Amino acid sequence: MTYSNGTTNRYNTLKAAQTAGKVMKGNSKIHGSTFSVDPTACKVGQKLVNVEGSTCSGCYAIKLGKLYKSAQTSWENNLSLWIEALQTDPLAWIESMAKQINHIAIAKHKKQEQGAGFHRWFAAGDLPNMDALRAIVEVAKRTPHISHWLPTREKGLVAKYLATNLEGFPANLTVRLSAAMVDGAPALKGANTSTVHTKGAEHHGMACPAYENGGSCGDCTACWNSNVANISYQKH
Repeated sequence: MTYSNGTTNRYNTLKAAQTAGKVMKGNSKIHGSTFSVDPTACKVGQKLVNVEGSTCSGCYAIKLGKLYKSAQTSWENNLSLWIEALQTDPLAWIESMAKQINHIAIAKHKKQEQGAGFHRWFAAGDLPNMDALRAIVEVAKRTPHISHWLPTREKGLVAKYLATNLEGFPANLTVRLSAAMVDGAPALKGANTSTVHTKGAEHHGMACPAYENGGSCGDCTACWNSNVANISYQKH
């Protein structure tokens, strides 16, 4: 999959950009913008969700989708539009995402809101394929002033990408491989990772402070920081 050079200019309005999938402005926990897809379609997650003690067991996003049908419908729509664009016009999706992420960052900056300049991929869902990962990399390149965080359990896709792209990921894109099991070790040595620990158990690396902050990121931006090797989230 190849892309033409140039700036984002296909979409003149935010509404037009949202026809390729919708970026959300964030929530009470994550103050930056977010993009989510259907969590029931996760490749690795579909297997782990049925494994007791896995980090996908009791998936909060699947529960949320069942509780709020509008959220599930939105995630399914985002995924279907993305898959279609990857097959027919990937540049349209890339420009759509860049347009929306920039718009939200500018709006937050003007209002002096938290999260300006930060974006999280997959508050729900995960990478559907390699072309999707490449498209996200391109979005990051087109928004160099935005810090991107991509949590994923698709270790195979990440390893394959890095094996064929020796320059690695853009400096503003932190890809974190998520551990498969609660209280388990990081997924891959030498990579940015995340783990999950039970309350009171020993944890790897930095412990996420959100559970002491009402479930909110607050001023913490460690997940977006590639200098933080591993972040461990307390199981809730």
